[in-house]
Amino acid sequence: MTHLKGISKSTPAGADAFQDAICIVVNVVNALLGSFGTTSPFGDFLGAKCEIPTPNQ
Repeated sequence: MTHLKGISKSTPAGADAFQDAICIVVNVVNALLGSFGTTSPFGDFLGAKCEIPTPNQ
């Protein structure tokens, strides 16, 4: 969406090892639940928090 302009030029902070481990576990659990045809609202919420936003161009 090129019509949006970023408010700041700062980049988001990177995750540390503990946060990376949490995101890996959440993604594995979400994939396992998805293979059974179900989802977890809390798992979806945590999975969305693990996605890194891309800067506007």
